[in-house]
Amino acid sequence: MVDAAHAAGAEIIKHQTHVVEDEMSGDAKSVIPGNANISIYEIMHRCSLNEEDERALMEYFQSKDMIFPCGGRAPQKI
Repeated sequence: MVDAAHAAGAEIIKHQTHVVEDEMSGDAKSVIPGNANISIYEIMHRCSLNEEDERALMEYFQSKDMIFPCGGRAPQKI
């Protein structure tokens, strides 16, 4: 996505970070969406980047001279 946006001339892609443990209650572990067979907690956990991957994404944005607008986790923690 970063490469396609960069090739199209974009300077920024909105990125939202989710820290599942901080955002979801334990009850989410038993909530299974109608279009899934696992809990919403597990879905979010599988799709979330860890801090190492988040840093790598930020550095990749920067290598393309793009702006990394991270919502959710404070950039200084990356």
